[in-house]
Amino acid sequence: MKIQNEQLIALQRQQEAKKKTPVGKQDAFTNLLNEKLGGQTAATSPGQVKIPLVNQLTPAGMLLQSSSSEGRLMERLDHLLGQWENYAGQLESPHNSLRDIYSSFQNLTQDLKAAKEDVPPETNSILRDVLNEIEVLAETEKIKINRGDYFL
Repeated sequence: MKIQNEQLIALQRQQEAKKKTPVGKQDAFTNLLNEKLGGQTAATSPGQVKIPLVNQLTPAGMLLQSSSSEGRLMERLDHLLGQWENYAGQLESPHNSLRDIYSSFQNLTQDLKAAKEDVPPETNSILRDVLNEIEVLAETEKIKINRGDYFL
């Protein structure tokens, strides 16, 4: 492909337009990002970013700073996940009947409903999301059981 003068002229105009933009507009995002990340002012250089502590960045660190109601909810979630693991183990075992498996599944769903009712409105959104995910999994399993996916 042959490069024509019209293409070169258009490229030069684009480069000149970039040079003419004010520095404030060009670095606005960088300055805003530096302010939010490191609590720095816009006058600091972009290379000097303050690194926060690790426990402030991770969701586990956010959970460590939880209230007592969130602590109780975390214990309930741990119990629900343990029940879920037992249910999965029962499904894999050839020695369990479908009736026994379904009764343990019903216990899991009852505990899930109780945990869902006891969630205070100010609870951490991460904990509520985990609870919602467990509820979605339980509804999916209920559909699979009623559909007859698990014949033992």
